[in-house]
Amino acid sequence: MKRFLGYRRMIPCAAALLALFLAASCTRPPIEPIGSPYAPPMVESLIAGIEYQKDLASSAVYTGTLTVGENGNTSKVSLLMAGYRRPLTVKIEITHLWGNPLLHILVRDNTVQVLSFRDKRLLIGNLQDPVFEPYLPGILDPSALWTLLRGYPDIRGHEKALSLRPQEIQLHDAGKIVQTFSFDARDGAPTLVTFPEQGLTIHFDRLTRAGSIQYAKRCRIETVSGDRFIEIQLDDITFNRTLPEPVFSLQVPSDYRTVELERRAPE
Repeated sequence: MKRFLGYRRMIPCAAALLALFLAASCTRPPIEPIGSPYAPPMVESLIAGIEYQKDLASSAVYTGTLTVGENGNTSKVSLLMAGYRRPLTVKIEITHLWGNPLLHILVRDNTVQVLSFRDKRLLIGNLQDPVFEPYLPGILDPSALWTLLRGYPDIRGHEKALSLRPQEIQLHDAGKIVQTFSFDARDGAPTLVTFPEQGLTIHFDRLTRAGSIQYAKRCRIETVSGDRFIEIQLDDITFNRTLPEPVFSLQVPSDYRTVELERRAPE
């Protein structure tokens, strides 16, 4: 009987050790001290986490509220965004809170069409042309636009990843910084990404999950000038749904003027 009781005492200890071993083998390296850059294993782990999320969502559609702040003033409008990642196809509808349309925007890869109901015209040109900056949250490229639709940073191709500051990783390619990420000190979730070429920083707040897909319920876009921001508050989002083709069309009134701009990107 004593021998049997001895085995009973050993079983919980063995189970606890096994659980501890399994937990240690399935988790990323511990978060580095706040005052230190990430060690190479942690850099690799955090970048792998973003890479993993990249392929989980092929489409997204959401409704929400868009707040624009500029020169100390703010205004709110309703927002609908829908699109596919590959090839990049995005429809954006911006309306007054009482329902009147303001802008309908259609993006296919690097080509953008902006239907302005206020100006009664359709503008067609390159997504990265500065002329579209007043209609979009800064000068966007396909990667930055998908980041906004996905609610999670889209990671670019790069040659190396370095951590030179606490809670920060830079991606370098062809001798220049192509992206910079910041991470939460507690759980390693991405809290912001910068796009240096576009002069944009996108902040991610209230991260949550839809199944295995991680996304932010609130995104804030700031320009390098610091005099303008755009904040997107998501009300409802659905991933990986097949979207009807009519969604990706613009109904242009017959009395609107069409202006096709020379296809140029910023220098």
